[in-house]
Amino acid sequence: MLPRSARTVIGEYFRVARTPDTLGALNADITAADTSIVLVGGYSSLDSGYHVVLSESELIPCSHAAGTLTVETYGRGYFGTTAAIHAATTTVSIAVLNSMVGSNVWDFGAEPSWKNATPGIIYTCSGGDNTEVNGAGSHDSIRKPRAHIKSFGGQDSEGSYPDVAAEIIDRAVLERIYQTTKAETLTSGRVLSARCDSDSQPLKDTGVKPIWPFVLRFVNFEIV
Repeated sequence: MLPRSARTVIGEYFRVARTPDTLGALNADITAADTSIVLVGGYSSLDSGYHVVLSESELIPCSHAAGTLTVETYGRGYFGTTAAIHAATTTVSIAVLNSMVGSNVWDFGAEPSWKNATPGIIYTCSGGDNTEVNGAGSHDSIRKPRAHIKSFGGQDSEGSYPDVAAEIIDRAVLERIYQTTKAETLTSGRVLSARCDSDSQPLKDTGVKPIWPFVLRFVNFEIV
């Protein structure tokens, strides 16, 4: 097995597509401005707090209880998507990480221009640009697998950078980590385990104007 950058593998890890869980279907047609959306079937409720659902190509942060979605302020057409009319029976799913950040997963050493107002993830690993891979045979592993992950929520339809958007991305990152299966195959290796060793830390980047909120999380990966 050839040495490789731990960052490369972690970047692939976050881009891996996941099939979203179906939340339910629209009970009736909705307009592009509706903020109370009734569903049929699927989950009766999710945990309290902000959630993001995918209705066709529109991402919507909302709370969900008793089969009704309550859209948060400025929540229609969120994360750069477009608020739209949706017909009854349209499937509504829990949005997955890939839906929200697309290909916007960046190595810290190649940090994007902050003019980019789209949501994204910037990650780095402890131990330098290329965390060394050592070991032998089928048990090669990353020596320092701790990753620092910054989740940026991006700009909303009002031109603001709300804290909750970063928290939504962070929650999606956490869900993606929990979805890891043993020996999940990636292009450059296999993720055997991934665990968070800290609570999320909401912060603001003072070098960006307007100040852009992000959530910092530390994760340990075991990759072979």
